[in-house]
Amino acid sequence: MGWMDSVSNAFSSIGSAFNDGSGRSFGQRVGNTNQGTHWSGSGNYRGTNATSARSANPTNYIRNADGSLTDRRTGARYTVKNGMLTKDVSKSGVRPIGGSNANVKTAANNSRDGTTAIPRAGTSSLPGASNRKDGGTTAARVPTPTKTATTPAKTTTPPKTTTPPAKTPAQTAADKAAADAATKAANDKARSNYVKGLRHDVSDAFRSKNLKTADYTDYIDHYINDLLKDIKPTSDYTKYAKPDIGDIILGDIRTDKIKDYQDELNRTYGSGNYADTLFPSTRDDPILTSILTPQYGEAKDAVQRAFDRGTLGQTGYDAAIKDLGTQNTAGMSQLQTTGSGVMNKYKTDINSLITDAGKKAGAWDFGSNWKPSDATSAITTAGADYQGRLEGDIRTAVGGQQFFNWNDLIRKGGLAQGLYNPATDATGEGGGALAAAIAARSKRESTKRGLGTQGTF
Repeated sequence: MGWMDSVSNAFSSIGSAFNDGSGRSFGQRVGNTNQGTHWSGSGNYRGTNATSARSANPTNYIRNADGSLTDRRTGARYTVKNGMLTKDVSKSGVRPIGGSNANVKTAANNSRDGTTAIPRAGTSSLPGASNRKDGGTTAARVPTPTKTATTPAKTTTPPKTTTPPAKTPAQTAADKAAADAATKAANDKARSNYVKGLRHDVSDAFRSKNLKTADYTDYIDHYINDLLKDIKPTSDYTKYAKPDIGDIILGDIRTDKIKDYQDELNRTYGSGNYADTLFPSTRDDPILTSILTPQYGEAKDAVQRAFDRGTLGQTGYDAAIKDLGTQNTAGMSQLQTTGSGVMNKYKTDINSLITDAGKKAGAWDFGSNWKPSDATSAITTAGADYQGRLEGDIRTAVGGQQFFNWNDLIRKGGLAQGLYNPATDATGEGGGALAAAIAARSKRESTKRGLGTQGTF
């Protein structure tokens, strides 16, 4: 049986106690005579003053474990006893639920047998009761207590700790070896991934130049190995990223290629010495001599003819031959100037070709079709051409120029010997062969005849 049933039965007992045998309850007997209020058998609380009665609100009470009720509004605790709700004496003394002690009548005032306390008419023994217009009262409904489910806190049993057995030296060594192997494997993998990344960047850069990495393996491997030498195996390889590694290697290749080309040109042509080797200062001497010698011979023959005719004596002849030598030296000097002019032009042209080749070598880049052999061919061809043209170009430059003046030679010889008679003495001094012959004949005749006896004239 629930606590509501207990209250209802208590209320019914009260109603029965006031039955006078006429079949009516006390409330029915008193009707609307304002004789008071009572609990009906149905458990309703009725009041004689309809205006003061109010409906009981069950939600104002909480059902306790011992069957008592607790007023939610005030916190007061009540017991159900003899149809009445009474405050727990141990808490705050006995007070009716509806109001003050003045409103509580004893059973002697409200019942025939004087044993049951009944609230006075016009009062509410339960909070929330309403007064009806017919003078009756509506008893407050006893609220159904709200059950509060309480979940007990879970207790956690801590796990048992066990101490592992001590490892043997062999196990410790094996564990260390396994850990070292795992670390090395991780480092090797990081290193391998780093190298793969570098080679990928190199491939991209070479592809942009239409080059194959296989053609430059030595350069690529050398550069990557140099990088790895400076990186510890345990390092964070992301800190050593080289996104421009391809361009760096291409730059190294280009620099080395330019140096190789320039060295090749220098080995072949020197630093501008190749032209001097082809055309040294004495390169034209045979040509110059071949031009001057015939003219020298012709001049000397003219002097000899003047001597033979007696135009020049020995003194005049010697003087003329001496001046012939002077004219020969002057003629050779002029020819050398002309020859040097021709050869210098050749050398200037050849050196220009060498200089141009050096510039092209220095400006070389990937994709260029130029190569040192192109320059070598052009320079060699030019040098051979100039070698074959040298004599012709010098003779063209000389033209019909004469380097000896015959008349000047004989005139200077005559000036050197002065005036003379070709037959003045037997020695032929100042004379020619004719004077010498006459002198010799006269001497022979004088010797043959002797002096003899000189007469008197």
